[in-house]
Amino acid sequence: MKHLDKSSRDRAARTLLGLAGLTAFENKYPDNLSGGMKQRVGIVRALATGPGPAARRTLRALDAQTRVIMQQILTTCGSA
Repeated sequence: MKHLDKSSRDRAARTLLGLAGLTAFENKYPDNLSGGMKQRVGIVRALATGPGPAARRTLRALDAQTRVIMQQILTTCGSA
């Protein structure tokens, strides 16, 4: 995302946080997040540079509910 200006990076980050259901937690420290939320943040960070094989492999380590949410995000990002 280096090629984007700050407002575009912020907008993209907020969009990904929204897709992951984490918008309300964007200003929280990691200690204030549940384990599943921390996993979603990690994947959102990976997706910020674009969805790829590494992000898809990460899904295997997720619990079933979080995996479904993140697969939906990957599908949305992949079609954009």
